[in-house]
Amino acid sequence: MRLELHIENLVIHGVAPGEGYNVGDALERELARLLAGAHSLSAVGRDTRVDALDAGAFEVAPGSTSEGVGIQLAKAIFGSLTNTRTTQS
Repeated sequence: MRLELHIENLVIHGVAPGEGYNVGDALERELARLLAGAHSLSAVGRDTRVDALDAGAFEVAPGSTSEGVGIQLAKAIFGSLTNTRTTQS
C-alpha cells in the first residue's frame, strides 16, 4: 500500500522565530515513523482526503526542544488522522 501525505500549510503558534523548520523536520520524521506502523495505514483508510485538520492543542513543557515539539505535533496529527491518541514517549 502506498501513502502520500502532503502538508501544504502548517500553523504553529508559540514557536520561536527560526525554529519552525526544526519543528517541521522533527514532525516529518516522527509522522513517517508512526505511519510506517503495521496497522497505521489501515487506520487512516483508503483514498482519504483531508482538506483541513485540526490536531488540537497541547502543552509544551518549558525548555522543550524543537525535536520534542515536532514529535508532540506529529503524534497529535497522527491521532487526528486515525481517530486515536498516542502517548508521548
